[in-house]
Amino acid sequence: MLPNQLLKILDDLKTQEWIQKLARNAELYIVGGSVRDGFIDKPIKDVDIIVDGLSFLGIQKILKLYGKQNLVGDSFSVIKFKPYGYVGEDYDIAIPREDRKIGEGHKGFEVITDGVDVHGDLKRRDFTINSMAINIMTGELLDPFNGLQDLKKKILRAIAK
Repeated sequence: MLPNQLLKILDDLKTQEWIQKLARNAELYIVGGSVRDGFIDKPIKDVDIIVDGLSFLGIQKILKLYGKQNLVGDSFSVIKFKPYGYVGEDYDIAIPREDRKIGEGHKGFEVITDGVDVHGDLKRRDFTINSMAINIMTGELLDPFNGLQDLKKKILRAIAK
């Protein structure tokens, strides 16, 4: 069973026309820290959404009808999105991606999006507790690395790469 805080976010998102439009052609997931924080009853400041099944350009075309987009994460296939009339933090909306190390430092990697699904995206994350996703429309929890179990046991475990 999902915590009330996460259920409330899902219920709110499902009523949004922009979510409904995206969900007609893709699977939508809340991912990362917002899922983790919901399970430990910590306030959720921002919501990260993965759109699995639409191209980055396809997402942009839909979102432009419903609010303001900022492509600050264009090289990472991330859109900061604020629906018209919305007063909260921008949503971070992305397509699934994997990172491949190709050089030194924090910029020494290549972002791969072709053929990557939500499971591949969860695998690239740092810790198991940040590698959980919730399907917005169904409420199904994806937890391929047992992050919820680690969270309950207060274990910080890296994703094996």
